[in-house]
Amino acid sequence: ILGKDLLERLEQEFFTIADKNLESIKTAILNTFQNTVDNVNYSFAAGAFVNNILYLFALGKAKAFIKRDGNFGKVLDSTSYSPKEIISSSGFLKEQDLIVLATDAFSQIITQDELNLSLNDSLPTEITESLAPKIHKAEDGRISAIIIKYGNPKRSEVAAKTLEKE
Repeated sequence: ILGKDLLERLEQEFFTIADKNLESIKTAILNTFQNTVDNVNYSFAAGAFVNNILYLFALGKAKAFIKRDGNFGKVLDSTSYSPKEIISSSGFLKEQDLIVLATDAFSQIITQDELNLSLNDSLPTEITESLAPKIHKAEDGRISAIIIKYGNPKRSEVAAKTLEKE
């Protein structure tokens, strides 16, 4: 229930932001987590896509990875920070970038080398299928990750027709 409440508060904070940028989104996350329970350990990672910029945030023990053009790296790691401190980063995305947001429990089960190798598959569904057996074997509900493949936003057909008429 605590997690659901946090996500609902984050949604309310996020969608009221007029100008979404690194600082405004970070403030929304800070507002969301400011009145949380002290004896709960968080492993929170979030990303926001604004145009072709990815804004990343982590709280507690979470990590974010990216694979671009065959190169793999960790782009955010909050494990060495205070459990209540939100860290952030941002950068431009390229077509076909693979982004992974992961909890600490995920990183304890899936090594960076295993994750890197699994990201050689082209689709997030194939990647998750290759990781699933090891994750299910661990039987730990704290294991969580999201895998996203970035593609430049396509102009909608309606927008294209509107432009043609003008």
